[in-house]
Amino acid sequence: MYLLKQRDNMLCQIDSTRKPSHFFSSYFFEKLLEPDGRSCYDYKEVKRWLGTGENRKNIFEFDMVFSPINISNAHWTLLVICITKKKFIYLDSMGGSGTRYIRGGQQYVRDNAKALGMDGWATIVDDWEVVYGSSKTPQQANATDCGVFVCVTTDYFAQHLEPLFSALDIPHFRQRITLELLQLKLLSMSESQGEGESGSSGEGEGEGESGGGLDEGEGEGEDE
Repeated sequence: MYLLKQRDNMLCQIDSTRKPSHFFSSYFFEKLLEPDGRSCYDYKEVKRWLGTGENRKNIFEFDMVFSPINISNAHWTLLVICITKKKFIYLDSMGGSGTRYIRGGQQYVRDNAKALGMDGWATIVDDWEVVYGSSKTPQQANATDCGVFVCVTTDYFAQHLEPLFSALDIPHFRQRITLELLQLKLLSMSESQGEGESGSSGEGEGEGESGGGLDEGEGEGEDE
């Protein structure tokens, strides 16, 4: 997520009309929906994650908000809150609907609107489109590739691209992600084409998809 945030900042500097996006760490939903190990929604646990006072960021000035979700240290999924398009999108490479996380995201947006003193905050997302997770999005073919799917899907959405890839492409994307981490620079989808062949299997399986891997270099740390 750090490299995605870094690229987004750079693009906003190049194009002053571009709206920035925000990239939470996976600890965001853990704090929001499972504070202190309890299963409940608690906005006050994350209310400072966008800053405080004059330094507080206005969520409604973002283009998109990305929230990777670590489910029980066993599976990675992604919630994308499209502020500009007024849409909630949940992506799960194992086809889960993500109802709980979408509802949590909806309430989080409401609570931000309330904190900003916006009129009609209680119904502000009532007319926003909701796209639940389904098998229509790219799906993994094993039990270990979920983290790669989240990284790649986030990259596609951050570039305003449809995530048109499949499980056959994962070996290539593993190589691509490794190169990006070594160079500390993200490649565009066009730059990465031809660097690997789709269809190979078994490469890099079991490389610790669960845990905190998606958040390496993440500078959130709010309220922790």
